[in-house]
Amino acid sequence: MIQTTSRTTPAECPACAKSRTRPVAFAPPPAAGEEPLWIHACQDCTHRFIPTTPEQQASIDRLYGTGYAGHRDDPFFNAAIRRQVERVMMPRKPPPARVLDVGCGNGEFLLAAAERGYRGEGIDISESVVTHCAARGLPVRRDDFLTAEYAEPFDVITFWDVVEHLRHPAEFLERARTLLAPGGVVLIKTPGFGPRTYPIIRLYPRLANTVLGMPGHIQLYTPRSLQTLLARCGLGRVEWLETVKLHSRPPTRSMKRRLGRLAGTTVARVAGNRNLYLWAGHSGAPVPSGANPAAASAATPR
Repeated sequence: MIQTTSRTTPAECPACAKSRTRPVAFAPPPAAGEEPLWIHACQDCTHRFIPTTPEQQASIDRLYGTGYAGHRDDPFFNAAIRRQVERVMMPRKPPPARVLDVGCGNGEFLLAAAERGYRGEGIDISESVVTHCAARGLPVRRDDFLTAEYAEPFDVITFWDVVEHLRHPAEFLERARTLLAPGGVVLIKTPGFGPRTYPIIRLYPRLANTVLGMPGHIQLYTPRSLQTLLARCGLGRVEWLETVKLHSRPPTRSMKRRLGRLAGTTVARVAGNRNLYLWAGHSGAPVPSGANPAAASAATPR
């Protein structure tokens, strides 16, 4: 049985690096027979997270194979990501900008970017991802983003549904900042959660899988905590983008699973959960302009 982080021991917040944290709910264990993983809340920046040991994280990572949302073929995603390239990227960072996709999955974003003239490449730790992308003719390498070397800087570094999986997201964002060309930006899309989520999860922990993406998601951002993390990493110039849905859910004939999804959707609506989607640039340097002012205003979190 894996030893979990103590429920009573404060853990350093991955967003603001302070230790005024406390457990607020527990999530289902990552595998049968293991202790529950406690969701901790930061009293300074509102971030929620699950402290994991390296062994726990390895157990969680083993859950991701070729069936997860970033790897499987999804026509809804294929169309949605092309719209984002055209509506979000091209007005702000037009081709032939140099793009790096971190955690590139099946390579669909890289393919969409290449079709529109971008010079893109990907990086992933999954051997199956790299094999799949290579078969599609995409320049993807299997490597550790924190130590990988690149001959040239990038204009755009993307994290599509990645930062919620990272034990130490600050290390990845700081590394991204060092790889940016002057005026370069990171593009992040990640789930965001409201404070009403956790009292519900405490009462109905089985909903954690559906509502929070447990146990794979270990960073549970609020707009405030994500912006705090970015500022800490030297990426303080943020433009919030209009919320988007990128992935569809695979079909199922299971009534139990359908009811679970319905319950999860209801909880998310009541709690005010929504995707967080933004550009961020070096602190002190403006992010690229071109957003619809009304849409940007509507997307900016309060």
